[in-house]
Amino acid sequence: MAYPVLRRTLFPLLLRRIRVEGIEQLPRPPFIIVANHNSYLDAPMIGASLATRFGQKSYWLTHAKITRFFGPLIGIRWLGMIPVPHDGNKAKVLEISAEKINQGNCVGIFPEGHRNFDSQKLRPAKTGAVRLACLTGAPIVPTGIISPPTITTGQALRTFFLTDTMLGVRFGEPIHYPKRSLEGVTKNELEQMTKEVMIAVGRLCHKSYPYAE
Repeated sequence: MAYPVLRRTLFPLLLRRIRVEGIEQLPRPPFIIVANHNSYLDAPMIGASLATRFGQKSYWLTHAKITRFFGPLIGIRWLGMIPVPHDGNKAKVLEISAEKINQGNCVGIFPEGHRNFDSQKLRPAKTGAVRLACLTGAPIVPTGIISPPTITTGQALRTFFLTDTMLGVRFGEPIHYPKRSLEGVTKNELEQMTKEVMIAVGRLCHKSYPYAE
């Protein structure tokens, strides 16, 4: 019952402050959302947009310490958090994410890894999103977050509730990569695919990706 409550209470409030663009071109789930990362509200903003269109919860790769803060019950059931452990167990995270995709869900990833306070450039991206795309065959939807960068949760909430700043979520055209075994994908291929995705994200959020050369 937790997620329906969230949809009826928090999501309508979020959507009053968000300008959503490009949602009409989204495929039916499952797909992978790849977005820039400005604040702690990025995942709820995108999640509210997706829930309005598709009526289902999305899942988000999140640092394990954030998941511990919210608790396993609230984090997973309410907010769809998939904890990324500090021990670097990428295989386990990929396995859980692929399971969610194969169940027909959307999985969101912030490849920059941390919130980015640079208004001009994206951070170097990790290759987890394209690994997941190859593993499952699900399309990647590049997504741009338009919002002021914030350091703390309090700052993010103040920006959202106490300013007139209009926030934006911009969905781009899906990018498709063929499903194949990760053993057959080279490091160079993963990096090139990641660059392609991040350039698309940068266009949507008005930032450059200076690591594309």
